[in-house]
Amino acid sequence: MLSINLLPVAEKEIVRLEEARRMVVLFAALAAAILAIGLALLLPSFIAVRLAERELILSLEVEERASVRQAARDTMRKARNARETIAEFRSYAVSPVRASIILEHFFAPGEGIRVDSLLIRRDGTASLSGYADTRTQLLHFEETLRNSNRFLAIEFPLSNIVRDLNIQFSMQGKLKPEHGL
Repeated sequence: MLSINLLPVAEKEIVRLEEARRMVVLFAALAAAILAIGLALLLPSFIAVRLAERELILSLEVEERASVRQAARDTMRKARNARETIAEFRSYAVSPVRASIILEHFFAPGEGIRVDSLLIRRDGTASLSGYADTRTQLLHFEETLRNSNRFLAIEFPLSNIVRDLNIQFSMQGKLKPEHGL
């Protein structure tokens, strides 16, 4: 259908302006309605997210404080353990153990004597091998071991004293029970 507008030009302009105003009002009302519906739908979830975020921040602070306390407790426990270990070492260092008394004779055997190997078994048997510069030094070392009063029996083979110089020697003995390991 074909329509012809027979209004004068000035009135036609007023009609167009009125149509444009109504369209603007319609679109503004639609935009306001969409905004209101969007706010109505999104605002509760936004508030819930903000409350959850605040709760999480508070929980994080509580957990951080708890972890700092736990780390402090762990550090204190480690410090106590270290102090106990140091005290144990000190008590060990203050009173020599039975093995250290025995070993003093082997690691400080005298001039010209070198101990190459030492084996002490649980049953108290001791085997020793080493090197002596002279027969006199070896005999003196043997006498020192016998006079130490720490052995039940000492066996020095005669092959140890055959040579006068540069002697490879070995010895076996049985430690007294009070001096055993």
